[in-house]
Amino acid sequence: MYRRALIAMDLSPATAALASSLPLLRALGTEEIRLVHVVPYTTAPLADRVAKAKEKLTALVSTLELEGFRVDVSVPSGAPRPKLIEEAEKNSVDIIVMGTRSHNLAREAFIGSVAWDAVGHSRVPVLLKRIRPSDDDGELEFATRGELQGILHPTDFSEVAARAFAHVEALVSEGLKRVSLLFVSLEGDHSGRQEERAEAGSRLEGLANRLRERGATEVNTRVVTGTPAEEILAAGNAEPGRLLVVGTHGRGFLPGIVLGSASREVVRRASNPVLLVPPERD
Repeated sequence: MYRRALIAMDLSPATAALASSLPLLRALGTEEIRLVHVVPYTTAPLADRVAKAKEKLTALVSTLELEGFRVDVSVPSGAPRPKLIEEAEKNSVDIIVMGTRSHNLAREAFIGSVAWDAVGHSRVPVLLKRIRPSDDDGELEFATRGELQGILHPTDFSEVAARAFAHVEALVSEGLKRVSLLFVSLEGDHSGRQEERAEAGSRLEGLANRLRERGATEVNTRVVTGTPAEEILAAGNAEPGRLLVVGTHGRGFLPGIVLGSASREVVRRASNPVLLVPPERD
């Protein structure tokens, strides 16, 4: 499914943790990893920084190769987002992996401008993985470790959501057999809302049947009422090891991943990894 993965590295203490997220990459079907660090032109001396970055990334290669991955390293210079996108397209990667940061024990996270910019321009899915300070040594570690246990897919039945669902189907075929499907309806008891919820339940069951045909062994469907971001977070954070798969730039609960407040809230506060599936781009 995601045979070639580009991992964006910033050479912070999180670098080794990001590169060693092996169970997650295996679950996604990754076989080849491209480690990329972009050195800004403003960094001086440029040649020394490029050489040091290559040295640090190369030190990770043997560890990853011992785990069965084919690995290469690239250290381009320039503006980070365009260079990451260029690397992804030039090397025909299937997914971009980036870390998101958490600053305090309240786990209030932010998404860096490079990550948001990449999400807004990528032609391939972007996997955002939470990183938080370790309680023991102050270093950075992944908030979610171990094997993936399943998938949560919130949908609004839009065209973009359908594109994301195709990735859910493929992931089920790769071996992720537990899936939860979620539709969030806004508050209101009038007949229009009631009809919407009834229709959503029926449509979710149709999607569930498609997943069962793909080999899913456990598929749950839920229609809930409330604030979209809060309901998605409540469902996504309730169970460790669950991959949240959403389409970007869809209508409804995730309008405009780069600018939409609901989408930012979900990604900021999600404790599990989030796979963002972009729309078709011209």
